[in-house]
Amino acid sequence: MTFREIQFESLLSLGTGGHVVIDDFLSPGELDYWRALAMHKQESGVMRPAAIGQGRRRLVARAIRNDWIVWIEPDPGHAIEAKLAQRLEGLRCALNQQFMLGLFDLELHLTAYLAGGFYAAHVDRFRDDDHRIVSMIIYLNDGPWPSEDGGMLQIWSEGGPDVGPHIDIAPIGGRLVLFMAASTLHAVTATPRPRTALTGWFRRRD
Repeated sequence: MTFREIQFESLLSLGTGGHVVIDDFLSPGELDYWRALAMHKQESGVMRPAAIGQGRRRLVARAIRNDWIVWIEPDPGHAIEAKLAQRLEGLRCALNQQFMLGLFDLELHLTAYLAGGFYAAHVDRFRDDDHRIVSMIIYLNDGPWPSEDGGMLQIWSEGGPDVGPHIDIAPIGGRLVLFMAASTLHAVTATPRPRTALTGWFRRRD
């Protein structure tokens, strides 16, 4: 998806604190590549337990989240990785043009949830760091994803767990989800099957 192909109308809900879902953001071939890369990173042992917080507050808290991550930067010399980088750059430009967010760069990692993986309700902005503006998830899972398989992205429009209404977004391969990092309370429900994604944040300049 290039800058020209991104329809501003599909992004408008971000302006009111909502979320955006765009299916087929990755082609089947791209999806196969990124899924295989995530599996390779898991099998080669370079993924590490994900932490919460940063700096002195950073800690691994497996009772809150038990996914595994590895930070990546798409290789401009690799056709598929360069294509994704170009598409995400177009998305960054579209978000800036639509909302004047001042998005400057993107941090990105591969995420793997093993069987039983989950992430409790949270927002994506650190307590003392407001650089993350827009959260982004691109799901890499294979085949259909029925609701009984869990692994749903839950987003609350108000309140919180067991209080306010929420929606469930299935982690269907190739699906892109966007939401505001500071204000969107969300969680990942436990799943009995592995679940992978590209997860990132469009950030403002220091």
